[in-house]
Amino acid sequence: MGQRGEAALGCLAPVVGAALGAGVWWRLAQGRVRRFEAAADPWVLVELPVCLLGGVVVGVFGWAAARAVVRRRRGARDGYGG
Repeated sequence: MGQRGEAALGCLAPVVGAALGAGVWWRLAQGRVRRFEAAADPWVLVELPVCLLGGVVVGVFGWAAARAVVRRRRGARDGYGG
C-alpha cells in the first residue's frame, strides 16, 4: 500500500471510531434518551462526547498498531529485522 492509501486509512480510522462510539452510546442510552424529556438525566448528554472521543482514540490506536505490525512484517521480510 502506498502513502496515499496509508494516509486515507489514517484519516478514515477516527471517523469509523467515532461512528462506533456513537453506536455504543446509542445502545447504552437507548431507553434513557426517551426518558430524558420527562426527567432530566444529564449523564445521557455527558456520555455522548465520552463515547465519541473514546471511539476516535480506539480507532487511531488501532490504526497505529496495525500500521506498526505491517511495517515490522515488511521490514522482516526485506531483511531489516524489526
